[in-house]
Amino acid sequence: MEIVLETKSLTKKFKNITAVDNLDLVVYKGEVFGFLGPNGAGKSTTIRMLTSLIYPDQGEIYLFNKKLTANSKSILRKVGAIVESPDFYLYLTAFKNLEFLSQLYGINPTRKQIMEILDFVGLSNRWNSKVKTFSHGMKQRLGIAQALLHDPDLIILDEPTTGLDPQGMKEIRELVISLSKEKGKTVFISSHLLYEVELIANRMIIINRGKKVVEGYVKELLNEEKATYNFRLSNIERAKNILISLNFELNHDFEVNGNEMLISTKRISASQLNKIFVENGIEVFEFYRKRTLEEYFLEITRGQK
Repeated sequence: MEIVLETKSLTKKFKNITAVDNLDLVVYKGEVFGFLGPNGAGKSTTIRMLTSLIYPDQGEIYLFNKKLTANSKSILRKVGAIVESPDFYLYLTAFKNLEFLSQLYGINPTRKQIMEILDFVGLSNRWNSKVKTFSHGMKQRLGIAQALLHDPDLIILDEPTTGLDPQGMKEIRELVISLSKEKGKTVFISSHLLYEVELIANRMIIINRGKKVVEGYVKELLNEEKATYNFRLSNIERAKNILISLNFELNHDFEVNGNEMLISTKRISASQLNKIFVENGIEVFEFYRKRTLEEYFLEITRGQK
């Protein structure tokens, strides 16, 4: 597999605080890589080093098999990034913001190309609206559009779902997946919302106090023995009666919480459960696995000082 991003013994100190401590990681072409950890773990500091906003005290960063410190100008042309919250000119339209930012980057996309980017991030119907009228989620999507202007190979996103409601988080999640599957981009996404990353990342690293705790494939790192799924359904009472009629409770556990149902099972997949509900006329609004990377993080960091 082709390596797009690699760090070796990456370290950054601020006075007596070591924000990033001998960090090694590898990101491969075409994957969504989750960069995980609690607030203050060193994620944003690492991203600032990856984008040359600050420089490491020791260690090396390689992007596209080239040392960043020696080739930063040419390398960063192939990188698109959102570091923390994107900023825009609020009294300009979405289109005018992207047009102006393109000029700052020294690129000259056509009107059609800008509209295609806006369409990809779901903002083509608001291309002529002033950004001051945008919700936080729309600004985040416009930020991703900004990062795509120069058609980069690597996209770096720093906490892109922070402050979003569930619908906004879902939209960003779907957009990240599309970047990988439809556009063929490599995506490096940091977050402390570990459940979100579990849904989209192929591989991940968890850091704590600047140090790597674990790195690997998400599915392999999670305990697959028993899964708990959260289903949001149109008719909970009917769903409950259906499961009872199938003697479901003899082999599995389930409980009702409002219009949601938690189902714990070792022998049946979420898609099979979804099929049971749909075939019985119950609308499934959402389902996801409750066993999260957050629980995993707490397990593996328990007892660390």
